[in-house]
Amino acid sequence: MAPKRPRGLKAAADAKADGKKQKTEDAKDGAEPKTVMLDADVEEDDELSELQAIYQSAVQKLDSNPTEALALLRGAIHESDRMLRNWEGDVSPPPTFHLVYGSALLDMGQLVQNEEPGPYYEAALERLEAGLESLSEVKGDETEKESVSVTKIHIQLAKTLLTQLQAMASLSTDKKPSPKTIETSQKQIEDAKGHVQKALEMPFGSSPADVSFFSTLPQILLLFSDVADLMDGLVDLDSQIPFYTFALDSLGQLQTKKVELTDDALAIGKMCLAQANAYLAEDDQAEDDQEEDDEDEEEATDAPHATETIAVLEKGLGALKVTTTNMTVDFYATRAELAINLGNFRDETDQEILYKEAVEDIKRIQAIDAEKGEKSLPEGLESFLQDWEESTEA
Repeated sequence: MAPKRPRGLKAAADAKADGKKQKTEDAKDGAEPKTVMLDADVEEDDELSELQAIYQSAVQKLDSNPTEALALLRGAIHESDRMLRNWEGDVSPPPTFHLVYGSALLDMGQLVQNEEPGPYYEAALERLEAGLESLSEVKGDETEKESVSVTKIHIQLAKTLLTQLQAMASLSTDKKPSPKTIETSQKQIEDAKGHVQKALEMPFGSSPADVSFFSTLPQILLLFSDVADLMDGLVDLDSQIPFYTFALDSLGQLQTKKVELTDDALAIGKMCLAQANAYLAEDDQAEDDQEEDDEDEEEATDAPHATETIAVLEKGLGALKVTTTNMTVDFYATRAELAINLGNFRDETDQEILYKEAVEDIKRIQAIDAEKGEKSLPEGLESFLQDWEESTEA
């Protein structure tokens, strides 16, 4: 197959009733009170444990039953507000309370469809920040547990800041934000980076709930790549690239902590692909500008960031070649695009090997789609497969 000039493809785009505690959510808008079953056993009169159980039940249903998750989140927020108003004693609520309250607000902001999410994110930031401040009041046997909650709060603060930025970008009608908005966004990303850095220096805990929480960190770190993509064209490449590298470096630090991670290899692959696409976009623009200046087209064949692009493509593809777990459509699509982009830089022999690997992954996606009766193959990969089959038949 004839070599192609290096360009990015840009791939297109979770009741047992016996023995469980019940919590009744207040009726809203004239609806009958809704009784939900909690997927956990909690001690009688332990309001904080009960609140945690409500929230965890919501988390378990975020993907499989968002409607029920939304009801549970509203219940958790309502209960948190009641507990905060009625809190007794000289000591503030512990970090764990603020963690649950803030996390429920964050998740609500991501789930609501007919409401403005911004107020939820602002309230989440306020609650989580209060949790950081309350650690100083914790004493005795609770210190270790609450320190782990503070680690989680730092992670949730980073997630909230980045999610807030994504929401602002999706709702904005401005073709290009003002310099002040861009500056504020960059500061928000830096604040998120600071929270991740602090979390990586703190205890992670080893309870089942801790293991479950921290296993999802690769997906949270991926938000830095997503936000970096949003900055494309708003800041120069030198300001954009550190967001990608921070995500990769942080994931590397996370792996040294021997935490059980979910899809960390896929996260590395997606981070590397995003960074490579940023380099490719910059080089494409530079070439277009050069052609407009009537420069000799032959002089534009060497991409200025070829070395950096190849390095991150090799890193991402290498991570996905050694894993044998969670082989999803997203996994195969990411690996295929990495292989194609890397092949675009290789000589004809190595290029054909990489292209064949990509074709195999594309056909794996097609097999999954056929089994499920779906169509999830990204348009760019579908187009590549058609070009490949036409060239091999010729």
